Amino acid sequence: MPQEPPLPPMPPLPEPEIPSVEPEPVNVAGTATVSTTIPLRDGYAIDLINNGSMESAWSSGVGVTFPGTITLDWGNQAIKTDKMTIYTWYGQGQGITNVDVEYDVDGAWVTAAANQSLTWTTNDGTIEALDIVYPSIETSKIRLVVRDANVSWGNIGINEMKVWSKS
Repeated sequence: MPQEPPLPPMPPLPEPEIPSVEPEPVNVAGTATVSTTIPLRDGYAIDLINNGSMESAWSSGVGVTFPGTITLDWGNQAIKTDKMTIYTWYGQGQGITNVDVEYDVDGAWVTAAANQSLTWTTNDGTIEALDIVYPSIETSKIRLVVRDANVSWGNIGINEMKVWSKS
């Protein structure tokens, strides 16, 4: 009986594709020092916007004028971000409605996103969250230039501000 020829070697199997997993964004605002050029209302310190609590809120003084800035400073720590979220109750009465997002590059402020509109849909104790998305940046300081707001009572307010980082 004739012998069958040997089978050719099996080609190597392709490597399985392993999908890359994006890290979940983390709020880094709580590790920053926050400051503002907007006059404060007594008892409503600016650091209430990054204390991790939705039950407290920062409020400007009555008679606020624009523009004003809110700055988060991480000192020597650089963060990578492309989004922040502003949380406000009574947004139609005291919510910020127009901002620029700027970041520090070697001591100069550079615009990441200009003329960002925020539209609040409630005017009660409901805490609303609105995102501001911008191109990915790496910086140790970021600020909101507040250009306009709802000022039904003469002031503006923010319950919490989160800056999302994937680094």
